[in-house]
Order: sequence, then structure tokens, then C-alpha cells
Amino acid sequence: QEDRKRHGTDIYGFIKLHPQAKLTECEVIKMRKMFDSGCNRSQIAINFHISLTHVYHICRRDSWKHI
Repeated sequence: QEDRKRHGTDIYGFIKLHPQAKLTECEVIKMRKMFDSGCNRSQIAINFHISLTHVYHICRRDSWKHI
């Protein structure tokens, strides 16, 4: 893994910079904190303009696992 980071071929660096990404790492962290503090997934989805399913997978760490 260190070799991939050193040569710039690490997949996580690519995901972070992908131009079609709808969320940033900071937003994902904020979403998880909101969920952990008791905010429901529907409200999070509305606040970030994404689907409820997307919020579900982010909060369960099925997606954005590297954060």
C-alpha cells in the first residue's frame, strides 16, 4: 500500500479527487457525526441532497470505508 501512495496510484486518492463525486470527505464525516448524535437518515439525506439509500450505506460504512 505504501508503494501505491508513493507512486500516486492509490485508489483512495483517486476517489477523493474524482470530479463526479457528490460528497467530500468532510461532508461524509459530518454526516456520520450527525447520525451518531441522533439525527435520522431522512433529514441527513435532505440536508446533503442525496438519496436515503446513499446515506444508509455511508452511515453503515459500506461506502466511503477509507474515512
